[in-house]
Amino acid sequence: MSSGFMNEFKDNLSGMVFMDSPVLIAGLGNPGTQYVGTRHNFGFDIIDRLSWQIGVSLAFEKKFNADICRCELFGRKVVLLKPRSYMNLSGPVVRKALDFFKVNIVDTLVVLDDANLPLGAIRFRLDGRDGGHHGLESVSRSMGTTVHPRQRLGIGRGKDLRQISGYVLDRFDKPEVEVKEAVERRAVEQIKCWLSEGASLAIQKFNGSVEIGPIKK
Repeated sequence: MSSGFMNEFKDNLSGMVFMDSPVLIAGLGNPGTQYVGTRHNFGFDIIDRLSWQIGVSLAFEKKFNADICRCELFGRKVVLLKPRSYMNLSGPVVRKALDFFKVNIVDTLVVLDDANLPLGAIRFRLDGRDGGHHGLESVSRSMGTTVHPRQRLGIGRGKDLRQISGYVLDRFDKPEVEVKEAVERRAVEQIKCWLSEGASLAIQKFNGSVEIGPIKK
């Protein structure tokens, strides 16, 4: 597929709202109580906040190996998903749900943490590389394309810029929690905007950094 065609496709996609097609929103993270609240589970936290806000609950379904919920939002059929596989194996779970519910790849939003962005930053994009994030890498590989929406939530890299494996599996420091919660609120509003008004406006209105003052450590 030519790069020119793909660029035109993405430009058209950014302003479209496919009201008749189902939507899949997959938050990435690791299962298990030991990972609750860790930086790498930011995607899970967004799904939890969105489901709480709209008054629905996810439940484990073995055939998907995921916590899942079917609901309706802005007149659209929406599937919320949290894979029970570990982060690096998220792709097959997302792909199975996508196929089962007959969701278009362009209507599949992946929500994830991003160590390449500072804490407080939100970046919604319609395509792009995985940036070293193995969960996103797994999803893109399973889909067979990098052209699918993703919402990346900054977590920063900590003091050691090279070794982040332990950092992403730690919980947010107490001074960071206020920023994280502000990001959650903004990220949920961006998702709702994407559902109701399309990606272009969601990007325009909500991409950027949450500002609540400096973090004191």
